[in-house]
Amino acid sequence: MVRQLFIRLWAVVRKEVVELLRQNRLILTLVIGPFLILSLFGLGFRNESPTRDVILLDPFGTGLQDEVEAFIPNLGDAVNLVATTTDAVQAEELLKNQTVDLVIIPPQDAIGSIRNSEHAEITILHSEIDPFEQATVNVLGRLAADRINQEILTRAADQSKTEAATANESVDTTRDHTSAMRTALETGDEERAKTELLALQQESDQLAMAAGAMAVYASLQETAGLDSLNETGTNPLLGTTTSLQEQVSNFVINGDDDYTDELASLDQIEADLADVEVALEEFAAIDSTVLISPFKSNVLQLSEVPISDIDFFVPAALALLIQHIAVSFAALSIIRERRLGTLDLLRIAPSSALELLLGKTIGYLVVIIFIAAILTALITLLMGVPMAGSWLIYAGILLAVTFLSLGMGFVISTISQTETQAVQLAMLLLLASVFFSGLFLAIERIWLPVRTVSWLLPATYGTALLQDVMLRGQEPNALVFGGLLGLGVLFFLLSWRALSRYLRRE
Repeated sequence: MVRQLFIRLWAVVRKEVVELLRQNRLILTLVIGPFLILSLFGLGFRNESPTRDVILLDPFGTGLQDEVEAFIPNLGDAVNLVATTTDAVQAEELLKNQTVDLVIIPPQDAIGSIRNSEHAEITILHSEIDPFEQATVNVLGRLAADRINQEILTRAADQSKTEAATANESVDTTRDHTSAMRTALETGDEERAKTELLALQQESDQLAMAAGAMAVYASLQETAGLDSLNETGTNPLLGTTTSLQEQVSNFVINGDDDYTDELASLDQIEADLADVEVALEEFAAIDSTVLISPFKSNVLQLSEVPISDIDFFVPAALALLIQHIAVSFAALSIIRERRLGTLDLLRIAPSSALELLLGKTIGYLVVIIFIAAILTALITLLMGVPMAGSWLIYAGILLAVTFLSLGMGFVISTISQTETQAVQLAMLLLLASVFFSGLFLAIERIWLPVRTVSWLLPATYGTALLQDVMLRGQEPNALVFGGLLGLGVLFFLLSWRALSRYLRRE
């Protein structure tokens, strides 16, 4: 009984395998075709935004053309200024005709807007319809505004450093007056000490005003955690100049022969002056661009193997290809058997619907995995796509994706009346997979209720699992892999039931 079962199964398997392998051109096309497409895509794909031709439109006569023209090179290769004009109609016509890519309009009254506590808007017109290119233009607009803001802040920082250099001279003058005052007190020359005190008070006031120039540096220290706030909640860098000014303003010469307290106050003043001098020197030594943009990001990818842009698409493309081949084979299988009259023979043959379906499944699995093995060798050896995980797990994922795809194909084959209808249903499944499987759009970006469609597609499971194994070197998610196997069993049972009912009806 068991031996006869295996004989009947082997007959179906052998029939399907031989029938497919006899079609040399088909097998060659299924192997070489996808590899050539992936190779051409890898050669042609450039993960960079193209340079956009820009026209500068100044319809308000703001006179900012020269400044904007001088600034545009700061955006690098992202834009190329081709012309400037004051004719809005001409600029819009060039944009509509796609002669230029962007039209930049400077703000009509930048100073007036800023004085009214409003942002001065730089308008960028475009004619992009691709949502990804629209996002790129939006990023370019934010980048341009950020660069202009940085330029303004850099100039302000340069001016602050110039003022800080002047303040450094005031520190030297203040120190001279402090030293002269100390000498006067030590020799008992009270009149000269009072004269030096007046000069010291004037210099300390100038230092306090110059401390505002170091506000950027003080904020940087506070943000970076280099200094903690003192009891008053102010940064020590600014607090030192304030303390110095208060000490000098409150300095009193008692008029007796003992100047111990006054000399102690001078010691504190000299210590504060030393701190201010160090802070001014540090401030002057820092590059202005670093002062206004002290932090930058350094993005590193946590991966066991280097991953190129094309490597990311290969697992998804492979899963989609395996799905489409399996669905197409299975979708046409039973339709072809019915057209040739083979199904009529099954009514009197000892083979059952289950044996026929198992035989076809095993036969197609053998051929498709053979094709997948050759494709895998080509993409890993010739294209250099990494394999960070286990080859055994990789093979298991391909088997599971193929099994589910065959089940879907058999269901299509049993419900279709003609080969044309089966082909159209297979193409609809392919179209759904392109949009919902994560090939070009991450499924996390799909609205959650609609995302259910994604998890009904073999390519979705294949993409997620193959990316984990090939690119991340991780074991497959048990829930995802279990869902793939569960759906495979479900569709196999559905196709078995549909085929059994069809044979009984015959």
